[in-house]
Amino acid sequence: ASLTIGASEEAEKKHYHAELLCDAGFLSKVNDGGVYRLTSQGHDYIEVIRDNSVWNYTKDGAKKIGGATLGMMAEIATAYLKREIAEKLGINL
Repeated sequence: ASLTIGASEEAEKKHYHAELLCDAGFLSKVNDGGVYRLTSQGHDYIEVIRDNSVWNYTKDGAKKIGGATLGMMAEIATAYLKREIAEKLGINL
C-alpha cells in the first residue's frame, strides 16, 4: 500500500514551507489567504541557481558537508557564481 497525503495535509505542508521561505527572506506574504510573492532576495537566488552548473555545484557542495540550510545554499551558489565571474571576466566581486 502506498502512503498518500490528504489534500488538507498537503496544503498545510505547502503553507509551512512558504512560511519558512518568508522567514529566510525569499518570500513575502501578500495576504492571509495564502498568497505570497518572491522578494528581491528570492529572485536573486533563483537567478543564481537557474544555471544548471551552478545548481549542480551547489547541491554537490551541500552533499559533501552533509547538508546545508537554505541560506547556506544561497551563499554556496553565489560564491560559485562569483568564482565563475572572476575566471571568465578577470574581476572579483
